[in-house]
Amino acid sequence: MPRQVSGTAVGVERFFQFSLLGLIASGFLSVAGSGYLDAVTVTLTSAGLLLRALLICGIVRLQFSARAVNLATFAYALFFAADYFLLSREFLAATVHLLFFLAVMKILTASTNRDYLYASVIAFLELLAGAILSANFNFFLFLALYLLFAIAALTSGEVRRSILAAALTVRRPRSEEHTSE
Repeated sequence: MPRQVSGTAVGVERFFQFSLLGLIASGFLSVAGSGYLDAVTVTLTSAGLLLRALLICGIVRLQFSARAVNLATFAYALFFAADYFLLSREFLAATVHLLFFLAVMKILTASTNRDYLYASVIAFLELLAGAILSANFNFFLFLALYLLFAIAALTSGEVRRSILAAALTVRRPRSEEHTSE
């Protein structure tokens, strides 16, 4: 019986991870479908999402140190200024590039419930950017996909939470009451 519960927990965890990845991907596709993104952003974000899918499947094993993530974030903060003043020369484009950098970094390094919440918020911001930038019908398709993945992530996250809570619950054996006469 414990093996079945463990297998169930692994299946729920994997489903939750793929639901969260689908949430990020549908937000990304809503912006990419608008034609607003440049080829570099589309390529790098797609590569990051594909890498996360491979990590979830267990095909690739990769662990990022906190120091490497902090250095990459600091480097991108410098790049954001360069992007705003030299490359894009507009605030919205530079901010959208920053959003996709954050999405890839968070989806690749997420390991705690707080990280998963941040990834969900970033996915919502991607969808919001898609709503602002897109006037095409395909946005509604990506919105429907986003809602489907949001429901899957919320429900599997709740099941995941209850499985983890049940695993942490320690049950005492019932002690027999002593009756004194």
